Amino acid sequence: MGQLELPNLERDGSVGMCTRDCLDGTDQPVISVPASYCSAFDVTIIGASMPAATEPIQQPPAEKARRLRFLREGHTSSTRTAAPGAQTPVVLFIDSSAYLVGGTMHAMRNAAVGLQASGILTQVLIPPSINSQYIVSLFRNAGIDIRIANELRLSSKNTVYNVGRICRAIRESGATVVNIHSPGNHIPFTEVAAGRMAGKRVIVSVHHAVPFATSYQSRKSAAISHAVHGIIVGTQAMRAILINAGVPPRRIHLVPYGIPTPERYPSQQEARQRLNLPNDPFIVGTLARLVAHKGVDDLIAVIKDIPHVWLIIGGAGPERDNLEKQAKNASISERVTFLGRVNTTDDLYAASDVFVLPSYEEGFGLVYIEAALHGIPGIGARVGGVPEAIIDKETGLLISPGNRHELFSAIQAVKNDPSLRRTLGNAARARAKAQYTIDAMALGYRNVLFGLT
Repeated sequence: MGQLELPNLERDGSVGMCTRDCLDGTDQPVISVPASYCSAFDVTIIGASMPAATEPIQQPPAEKARRLRFLREGHTSSTRTAAPGAQTPVVLFIDSSAYLVGGTMHAMRNAAVGLQASGILTQVLIPPSINSQYIVSLFRNAGIDIRIANELRLSSKNTVYNVGRICRAIRESGATVVNIHSPGNHIPFTEVAAGRMAGKRVIVSVHHAVPFATSYQSRKSAAISHAVHGIIVGTQAMRAILINAGVPPRRIHLVPYGIPTPERYPSQQEARQRLNLPNDPFIVGTLARLVAHKGVDDLIAVIKDIPHVWLIIGGAGPERDNLEKQAKNASISERVTFLGRVNTTDDLYAASDVFVLPSYEEGFGLVYIEAALHGIPGIGARVGGVPEAIIDKETGLLISPGNRHELFSAIQAVKNDPSLRRTLGNAARARAKAQYTIDAMALGYRNVLFGLT
């Protein structure tokens, strides 16, 4: 195995050059993003070894037709049987964080499920973590090929080593294109470098619509964006954040999230029976990772002041003990039910009269759309992509983040007006069914992943 050659970068705006050896002994000259982009970063040296993604963003008709033929002839159906002599298109999904849970995990799974249903083979690599086995079960139950990859256990002290290990895993997968999912708002350097050095088309999906905390972080993502073939976002909010950071707009593709249609819609009565809930009270439902920024503590505080209202909380996380103590100290433990990690969410939504998640930061909030499919209106805060998930006063109600008075008033408004509740719920269901389908998400992903846009 050859050794990766690292260049010395000039910091005068010139373009860095180097040779690379992606574990196969073949040196190939590549070109980096302008060195001036990298000069302020700790990724300066390895950054020069990323090929610039110079492929035209708008494909000429002949190239688009060729790629369409590849997709049609490279597979016949989702049965994984390729046409004789044809190369089967394979998408490799890579999780760039050991903490892939919640909406990002479901977004990646939904994209994989949709692509595989259309006949494109999918594979998923995730790093070892405390959540790995849970994630594996969710993907395998959906029919997706997934592997826990030790190659993704990153060493904080050796970027070159990390890139080489991931590069090897990508090559061994036989993937046609690599789709890296970032649960944060950034474009992950190490996985992008590995994908490009493996000679693959690289697309990054960025999910968390929260502004960059520092100019360093925004400039770093802007620099790395020059080495990818495209960036997929699920919201206009995330698109605006990347553009403000300096990412070229032409590289960003908006593909709305897709939500699987529930297999069945349980009635409120049967859902409450299965969850051991009373039939009569007004029930507020929420589902989230139990971490501080989800605002579940605000929800418990407000429920305390609304008599005869119950709260059901689905999800697990480090804040659960604190939230249980809060409910106990407020003397409302009998009205607050913690369901823990929920594998099947239909009963939680169906048992609820309204779905509320008053997050302080949120990439989008797939849970609002999942609730909407059950005809349940949502209440959320004006942060991130939430205003795209909930249309204020049309499919639900929006509040200011952290404003418990507004949260109290919103819950009271929906509770005291059954007609408003039905109107919001019906509109939410119609919009979810029309705009957030797995098929539409899969088509959007396919077009970006294979350069058909």
